[in-house]
Amino acid sequence: MALAADIISDINTFLVENSIDREVVEFLMNLKMKVLELDEQRINSGKKKTELSQTEVLLRSLGKKDFVYCYEVFKKAAKGNIGNVSEAIVDCSGARKDTSRRTKASVGVKLFRLGLEIEALKSIVEAEKIEQDVKDEALRMLKLEGC
Repeated sequence: MALAADIISDINTFLVENSIDREVVEFLMNLKMKVLELDEQRINSGKKKTELSQTEVLLRSLGKKDFVYCYEVFKKAAKGNIGNVSEAIVDCSGARKDTSRRTKASVGVKLFRLGLEIEALKSIVEAEKIEQDVKDEALRMLKLEGC
């Protein structure tokens, strides 16, 4: 676990300290997902095997609460209706740094482009450690989406 945490920390530090383009951010986010998946597999090696779904890995990278509160922004951005997504999520994401917002924006839009937004909302509703108001908002969105 310490090694995985160190790698994730190094990636986050790199993201914060460097001005990089969207492709590099996406590459590093995918790398973080792979490290998290490998660490999860290592932890579960003696337990019943459970692999994280792509949706869960992306949600953990973004933050379930941030996905719910920025849902409409991500949805519009995925349709091409918002140019600068990281600026659009300033108020809803809780991310203070521009690099954090860019990362969250990239992952949030990716969930929509992959068609995983409904699965993500359902996962949030079923999650045990999520605040009730976040679950309620996710339920409301599912209803608006016709689910």
